Amino acid sequence: MDWAEVFAIAMRCASLAVAIRLVIATGGAPMATLLSVNEAAERLRISVYTLRYLRQEGRFAPAVKIGRRLFWEEKDLDLWLLDHKESA
Repeated sequence: MDWAEVFAIAMRCASLAVAIRLVIATGGAPMATLLSVNEAAERLRISVYTLRYLRQEGRFAPAVKIGRRLFWEEKDLDLWLLDHKESA
């Protein structure tokens, strides 16, 4: 992992120190892609309001909290979608 990748992680984290700790903790292994509230809502084609409501009701995929911000792993959103698929 090079410094450009660490910087990209830092832009999604609360600080550079948090990003460096994440890189050290994972041994430089690729991390899951984290999506912000806006990115997650856009990916699911729902409003941010709906996402926040579902989360508040405990009916949404688990979030990763970094500082005061919430993020979702792509795999968690995909699993949530599969769990809510209508049966034929």
